[in-house]
Amino acid sequence: MRLHMARAHATAFNESLSRRKNYRWSDEERQILAQLEATFNNQAQSNAEVNKFIQSQLKDLYGITRSIDSIKGQRKYVRHREAVASLMAQQGRTA
Repeated sequence: MRLHMARAHATAFNESLSRRKNYRWSDEERQILAQLEATFNNQAQSNAEVNKFIQSQLKDLYGITRSIDSIKGQRKYVRHREAVASLMAQQGRTA
């Protein structure tokens, strides 16, 4: 069926394909991610729940669509953890 769509309805088929894959996070997106994590009280939540919450907030509030794995990967970076710790310190909370 896919081959039929690609050949017979090339324009519609090409428009249905996702445009960008594996693109890098911008500095603004990283900052938004850190802000969301810093404002979310994740003490009692599992990492999976935090990742799902962040994914839904990114989409609902900012229109940013990222996979759970992409969010999980960003949260592992030292620079992200430092940004979250800095934001939490500004809010008067500890990590």
